[in-house]
Amino acid sequence: MIRFIFSFLFMFLLTEGHFRIVNGAIPAAQRNALIDLYNNTGGSNWTNKSNWLGDAGTENTWYGITCDSGNNYITEIDLHTNNLSGELPDSIGDLSNLTVMKLYGNSLTGSIPISIHSLTGLTFLALSDNQLSGAIPTGISSLLNLTYLSLSNNRLTGSIPSGISNLTGLTDLWLDSNQLGSSIPSNIGNLTALRSLALSDNLLNDEIPVSIGSLTNLQYLSLSNNELTGGVPAEIGDLTGLTYLSLSNNQLTGPIPREIGNLENLTILLISNNRLQGQIPEEITLLINLIDDRSDFRYNNFSTTVSDELQTFLDQKQTGGNWETSQGSSGNGTSTPLTQDDDSSCFLRSIFGSTEWENTLGF
Repeated sequence: MIRFIFSFLFMFLLTEGHFRIVNGAIPAAQRNALIDLYNNTGGSNWTNKSNWLGDAGTENTWYGITCDSGNNYITEIDLHTNNLSGELPDSIGDLSNLTVMKLYGNSLTGSIPISIHSLTGLTFLALSDNQLSGAIPTGISSLLNLTYLSLSNNRLTGSIPSGISNLTGLTDLWLDSNQLGSSIPSNIGNLTALRSLALSDNLLNDEIPVSIGSLTNLQYLSLSNNELTGGVPAEIGDLTGLTYLSLSNNQLTGPIPREIGNLENLTILLISNNRLQGQIPEEITLLINLIDDRSDFRYNNFSTTVSDELQTFLDQKQTGGNWETSQGSSGNGTSTPLTQDDDSSCFLRSIFGSTEWENTLGF
């Protein structure tokens, strides 16, 4: 009888909502890290701050926060374009179970916390479109599970850490539109899973490393608007999956390698405003997938004595036609940027489709 009464009482309380089964509790350090994030980045002014700073155990209801199924730890933070301002707290490194962090499109300042090296479970890190400054922490090379890394459109300085080559699972690396200097790491070729590599609009100098030819899964490569010197490596012809290649607005010299003809999937080729010279190889006519009026060969020192077939091909593919009229005017910065082609969203849509690209890559 007593057992029956207790069973009945238990069922009654559960039905009436007076009895709560606790599946787990977020560690205090992780809860405090979230509170620090809120306080450091002007949480009271966020666009959406629903349920934030609620009682312990409610963290999985806070806007932009995802926990594991047992509500034992934080797994994802997605506060993109949510009016965050201020600096990221060092305590963010206490979110040791985090797999996804999307904070892009805000007004974050200061440096990327060194403690980020503790987030070894991260697969997706997007801090682009903020005002972050300072160097990329060398500890980022500890995030061996990363597949996507975007630090684009910030104010980052220093060099690209050579240890970034340890992140062999990376499929997408976006460091463009910063103030990164020095050379492209010579071991960049270790990142053989890459499908997109964006290093444009920086201060990178020295030559394009020949190891770039090892990135045979690349579909998108943009190195434009830097201070790169030397020639276009013949190994670039090994990137047969490329659909987009931009080397414009550098100080590249020498001829275009004949191996360029191997890039049969290329749809856009931008090599304007360099110091390239010699004959444009006939093999470039093998690039039958180049979109008409979207490539750019202007402002170099190419010979304009070419076959009729090559002349017709280049005029057809050159934006505005008449590719040859600007030859001999290289390195003067007068070429018109093709911003519509440098828009990364074009590439991302081409991979993921028009409705999935934003959710997949966090733009």
